[in-house]
Amino acid sequence: MLPIALLRRRGIGVLCLLVGVVLSARPGMAAQKAAVQEYQQPGQLSLNPGMLSSPNQKEALRVAERQLKTLTTLPARTRAHVRMATALLALRRYNDALLHGRQALQEFRANADSQGVAQTYHLLGSVNIALGDSGLAHQRYQQALQGFTHLNDLRSQAAVQEHLGDLYASQHSWERALGSYQNALKIWHKLKEASRIAVAMHAIGRMYLAQQQYSRALFYLRQSVQRSQDLHDSIAVGYVLQSMGGVYASFGSYGLARGIYTQALNRLPRHHAPPVLQASLYENIAAMHDSTGNLPAAEYNLQQALALERRGGSKSRLSDLYYSLSMIYRKQGQTGAALDALTRHVDLEDSVAAETRAIQIAELRTRYETKKKEQEIELLQKERLLQEANLRRQTGWRNVLGVGPCSCCYWWAGCTGPGGGRPVSTACSPEKTRPFIGRRKSWTASTAPKTRFSPSSRTTSAPRLAPCILS
Repeated sequence: MLPIALLRRRGIGVLCLLVGVVLSARPGMAAQKAAVQEYQQPGQLSLNPGMLSSPNQKEALRVAERQLKTLTTLPARTRAHVRMATALLALRRYNDALLHGRQALQEFRANADSQGVAQTYHLLGSVNIALGDSGLAHQRYQQALQGFTHLNDLRSQAAVQEHLGDLYASQHSWERALGSYQNALKIWHKLKEASRIAVAMHAIGRMYLAQQQYSRALFYLRQSVQRSQDLHDSIAVGYVLQSMGGVYASFGSYGLARGIYTQALNRLPRHHAPPVLQASLYENIAAMHDSTGNLPAAEYNLQQALALERRGGSKSRLSDLYYSLSMIYRKQGQTGAALDALTRHVDLEDSVAAETRAIQIAELRTRYETKKKEQEIELLQKERLLQEANLRRQTGWRNVLGVGPCSCCYWWAGCTGPGGGRPVSTACSPEKTRPFIGRRKSWTASTAPKTRFSPSSRTTSAPRLAPCILS
């Protein structure tokens, strides 16, 4: 890659050479526009339609902040965290959105709110995509899909399937994206959602276009156009017509593609049409004029696209437009104009690169701090579990040591009786032995030999009792 400092010099000879080298290193404008175009992704309509269609995201953020300050009940505060995360995502404050989303997820889990947990997983997946973490985003979407499937929430299942399709499409995994969009289309058919059916058909047509299956792409795109026209949705018609123009441009029908782009542009409402869509259509028309050699018309349409992008477009889009304009000037032999356009392109690329690095650094810092906090929380939880286990163990030993002596004392007291003397056998108590003694005496008397009384008999000891028989 050429040093940027060289591109900023004012030497005409060096700059003309550099312009030629840099411009020749990229593909033609028509090839670029046939490969990549702006289109209406289904997932953009699935996250939170009410929030995404709000004209003032900053006001929505202020409302959510006031709710967090005033609300006291936990479920209401948790919902406020979700609204905060959604508004911050729309305002591209992704790290703050991630923090509020995680807080909401933790509180929903604590309250065993399955619906809230699934919705928060869905929201966090979109935040992770915005932060560039596609792996974690895929995991969050799968968790959300599993939760919504368990709850039998068909509408939310279709929304997650659309977001998964967007994720796979961003990774150029066309087959998996197509499968997700088709799953969403089946659900929208069950729910009879006409507008979402049209958007899903548009997405399926785009996936067939990416795989160069042009006949299938046109089949789904025409159905999407028809359904959008029945709904009188001119903006949706404009998006689908743009994709149809891309199909014809892909196999070289530049005149037909330019006509479709122009038709889409003319059908858009004048006052509230999306500037990004208008700029993209002007850029496509310029690419078709460039392919047919009509350079003045290409320059005019690129200037229109630049004017629209300056209103609120991204710097990367402006950079691409200035690069395309420098190509047109170069072909027309306007070296000075080409140099100025290329210089602006390089400056914008530097700015975009700096912003990207700052976002990446902030993202890494947030991940590090979050991971550190999670590790600290995990250690605290382990310490608490160990303390509880030790407490239970100590309580068990204390109970054993306390109950053992007490049991021995009770046993000894029961054995010694009230007198506290030698142990008394209840089996040989007088009450139990008295009937036996009486029977023994009678039996002895009846069996004794009948002898005459003699003095010696007085000194004879009485017969001894039989040993006590334990009953």
